[in-house]
Order: sequence, then C-alpha cells, then structure tokens
Amino acid sequence: MLAMSLLIPLAIELAPQNVTHYPQNVLFSFLFSIVIWEGDQAIVQMFRQRYAKIQQTQIRTIATIGSTVLYTCTVIFIGLRVITWSYGIAFSLVPVGTIMAVAALLTLVLGAIYESRYFFGMWKATLLEAEHLKGEKVVSEFELLKQQVNPEFLFDSLHLLEALIEESEDEALDFTEKLSQTYRYILQHKDEELVDLHTEVAFVKQYLFLLQHQLTRPVEIDWQIAPAMEHRQIIPFAIQYILLPILTAARQNSLPQIQVTTTPHARLLLTIQGKHLTFDAIEVLLLPLQQKYAYLSNLSLKTEKANDYMKVYLPLLEAVSIG
Repeated sequence: MLAMSLLIPLAIELAPQNVTHYPQNVLFSFLFSIVIWEGDQAIVQMFRQRYAKIQQTQIRTIATIGSTVLYTCTVIFIGLRVITWSYGIAFSLVPVGTIMAVAALLTLVLGAIYESRYFFGMWKATLLEAEHLKGEKVVSEFELLKQQVNPEFLFDSLHLLEALIEESEDEALDFTEKLSQTYRYILQHKDEELVDLHTEVAFVKQYLFLLQHQLTRPVEIDWQIAPAMEHRQIIPFAIQYILLPILTAARQNSLPQIQVTTTPHARLLLTIQGKHLTFDAIEVLLLPLQQKYAYLSNLSLKTEKANDYMKVYLPLLEAVSIG
C-alpha cells in the first residue's frame, strides 16, 4: 500500500498543476489504497468461508476475483471523483479508463497469486488429512482385528472342545465346525472394507454360539433384519466388536437384553438394555468404528443412551458407496 501510494501519484498526474500537490496526492492515494486493500481482504475471506471446500475452487476463484475487481474499480472511480472535486479539476481530464484498467490488472494478478497459494495450501492439507485417515483406518482395523483373533478366546475354545470330545462326540463335531467356520470368516474378511449384512449376521450368530459355550449361559439376541436390508453393507466384525465386551462383562444374574433391528433409514440399530452396564466405556470402544465409517463414507455412527439402555446406530452402506 505504501509503495502504491508513492508511485501512483508520480506515474499518473491528474493535471499539470497537480505536481505541486504531490504530498496531498500521496495522502489521498494511501487512504484509498487502505480502503481497497481492506475491502478486498474482506471479500476474499467471505468467499473462502462460503466456498471452503477444495472442490469449490473454481467458483470461489471466479467469485473472489470478479468481486475484488469490481470493488477496486468502484473505489478508484469514487476516489478520482473526490480528488478532482477537491482540486477543482475537470473529471474529463483524468485518464479514468487507464487508471481503472491498471488497477483491475493488478487486482487480477494479486488475486491469482493469493488464490493459487490458498489452493495449494488446501491441496496439501487434503493430502495430509488423507494420510491421517489412512493411519486412523489402520489403527481401527488393528483394534477390530485384535478382538477377532484374541488368543484367549481361541485358547478357551480349544479347552472347551477338549471337554466336549470326552462328553459328546456330536457336540464336539458341531463345535469344531462352527469354530473353523468362524476363523475362516475372519481370515477371508479381515482385509475387506465392507461385507453384506446377511453374511455378517451369520458370522455373529456362529460366534455367539461359541461364546455361549464358553460362558456356560445363554446368549439371546432378538434379531429383526428386514430382507430388503440384507444386501446392504457393513464394516466386518462391527456387530461382534460391540457385543462381545458387553456379554463377557455382564453378570450372570443381570444379562443384558439385546435387540438388533434394521431401520427404514438404512441403519442397523443395536438396542442394549440392562443394569450395571458402563455405557461410557462402550462409547470409547466405538471410536475405531467411527473413524472407519468416516474413512469409508460421509455417514456417521450415532448413539443414544439413558440410565438403563443404550442405542447404537450403524450405517448400512450401498456397495457403490465405497470411497
């Protein structure tokens, strides 16, 4: 602004007699430069807030540069009117078109430079965010996978299988088949982003069958899955990841009541009712799932809770929505 205030009065004289008024011209030029600068900055910030996404770069750039050029030319036109009036100079003697053309060109160049810097800054931030989401995805997948291949669960299953072999060969064969199917499912789907809800529910039922034998108590869940939702997709192991710590931590005389249903809005609703449940701990447990849903889609996992119940809404995604 200071450089413009010093150079413009030298470069463009309003009239020959204005040479003796150079200090006043510098003051006028400086004041109008401040008005132009501050106004352009306000316009830039307004459009950056309104069109903040990197996908809106084109409309933001056009709107910003167009508005700043129009504002700059308007201020210069008014400024020249004020200056010529104060000196008693005929406005027709001033090269208004030339001055406004130079100002518009400068505004275009500066606007292009500012928008280029802003775009590349956003682009860099987007890349860093993508890398961050990839890191969170890896962490969440690791946390989920740890629940599936828990050595303690496998050890307890093998120990139980040994006891079943001695008691009942048929039960031992049934248990062995479900155990092998469970771990086959884990190996097949541990690297997949999404799986059909029908397939995931079948896995959870097998897993709960094994868990029921380990806990020596019934594990009853009310399944109400709409046929139209069975081919929607869900994160592998998500249901089991939520239910396992609840079932293993529940007391024998206060087993929770669990209902798994689908909603018309394509969500899987897990309703958990019971006393002595630490719902705050469950919310912390849901963080890896939330991170993975954020990575895969723009849908979020939601929860509701009260003193004696908690609801967890898991989005059911279309196959084409994998990001």
